[in-house]
Amino acid sequence: MVRALRFLAGLAVLAALSCGGGSGGSPPSSSPDFTLAVAPPAPIQVGTLESVPVSITRLNGESAKVSISVAANAAGFTGNGTIATGSSAGTLALAAPAAAA
Repeated sequence: MVRALRFLAGLAVLAALSCGGGSGGSPPSSSPDFTLAVAPPAPIQVGTLESVPVSITRLNGESAKVSISVAANAAGFTGNGTIATGSSAGTLALAAPAAAA
């Protein structure tokens, strides 16, 4: 469980970072298009799939669909989610492997 909590803390920090770049093949912009915030639920039980709320603050007129994924991390967690076009929130389906205990 401690590893799961450390991973979630890292995910929250990572998601709070601004994301930049254009959409539709346009060159990256010098300002971010959005910021993400992850609100992890109570401690995630290993060996389960949990829904984690994710909110987005869209900047500079950005309104496109945002795909979220979690992969290649030391704890072995995986996850996928989407925030719909124009929406301000979505859900990340986060899998916590039994090996993360």
